[in-house]
Amino acid sequence: MAATRSAGRTAKERAVGEAQDDAARMNDPQHQRARCLSDIEQFYSNVKEVKRTAENAHILDLATQYCEDTKWFLEKKDYVTAFGAINYAHGLIDAYRKAKGEK
Repeated sequence: MAATRSAGRTAKERAVGEAQDDAARMNDPQHQRARCLSDIEQFYSNVKEVKRTAENAHILDLATQYCEDTKWFLEKKDYVTAFGAINYAHGLIDAYRKAKGEK
């Protein structure tokens, strides 16, 4: 259907249509839930790469708690807050890794 709609449209019209499709997808609860679940998996993959030390234990614990909060918000179908929580968890890990010169 998307290919049919894009036939004969200008690049600007196609871009607007794609943006509208993206907005509709982002507002779809199933998409929001799937995105959060994917981000949870990615979080656990990333956190495994960080060696736990006395120095970073508190940060890792906080990040993991935010990830756990994400699961709770998903159960409540509060996808916006869940997405915020998992992004905060990722941000804590990313900030620590960057401060330590890690990838």
